[in-house]
Amino acid sequence: MRRLILTLLLVASSIARADEIDDMARAEMKASNSPGLALVVVKDGKVLKIGAYGIANLETGSDVRQETVFRVASMSKQFCSAAAMLLVQDGKWKLDDPISKYVGKSLEAWSKITLRHLLTHTSGMAEFAPSDGFGFRENPSGDRYIEMLAKHPLKFQPGEKYEYSNEGYSILGILVGKVAGKPLSEFVAERIFKPVGMANTSYYLLENLVPGRANGYVWDKDHHENAIPLRPYAMAGSGGIQSTVLDWVKWDLALHGESILSKGIKDQIWAPATLNDGKPTTYGFGWSVRKVDGKLVVAHSGGTAGFTSNVVRHVDSKLTVVVFQNLQGGGAVRLSNDIAAWFLRK
Repeated sequence: MRRLILTLLLVASSIARADEIDDMARAEMKASNSPGLALVVVKDGKVLKIGAYGIANLETGSDVRQETVFRVASMSKQFCSAAAMLLVQDGKWKLDDPISKYVGKSLEAWSKITLRHLLTHTSGMAEFAPSDGFGFRENPSGDRYIEMLAKHPLKFQPGEKYEYSNEGYSILGILVGKVAGKPLSEFVAERIFKPVGMANTSYYLLENLVPGRANGYVWDKDHHENAIPLRPYAMAGSGGIQSTVLDWVKWDLALHGESILSKGIKDQIWAPATLNDGKPTTYGFGWSVRKVDGKLVVAHSGGTAGFTSNVVRHVDSKLTVVVFQNLQGGGAVRLSNDIAAWFLRK
């Protein structure tokens, strides 16, 4: 009888947990007009909650499932940084190498930028201007991308301050490909996706057929519209990945161990960068970094045409929450943090 009562209490607790998280997810969808949403909560390496809500494709009426593929945008940066660190581990380059060593040509404007600066958003890398002829629906080669961007002077001296840079991570991804001898997408698939078992995770190509892929949307006043996909594959290092919440569980489990990244590498990627004046930033290598009540929390959001995402990892508390949405400008960051706070209170 005592065992039965305990079982019933556990079941009741599980139902209450599911109801509350489901309510939070649906409230976010209503507030942002999100067609669909998927989430997962992992604690101590175990899945506590997987949720799939709403519609993956409004034209076909297909539902979001645990296996639905979402674009994760800038959450991809953690894989670009991991790839860069695997090349460090392989002895192919060093963090404080100047990037001019690998660009393939002498670029005076970039002479003081190191790989570390790209990883930590402290490079001072310029942004594209309308006059550059670069468009987010075009597809320049990596070399052409570098050529166009290198025309601009730096915004500040490398290491002088932190300024988030998609261009910097795009360059990093291109350089990973040059040094690895294969595109970033192939290197990451070979060294991370396949060993981890992330069979439904890949780098986005508009022309590829992807079973179970969600369509991306924007909300315009009172109705949804299809988001026009962005296509500059040279920017893969900055935001090229598409994935599922189930695959993200596998990545989270890999981060608990050392099968892909050693403890030494993780200590570096989850340490805040230091500026030239000795002040710390709030970013490591591909992850934002902060301490909450003395405990390490790392996270990264993502946003692109039609999609919003976020992952928050309470490293010391061994709690991870991931949220994917097929809506541009959704509330994935807020929802994932609210869910994490809910579980941390239990």
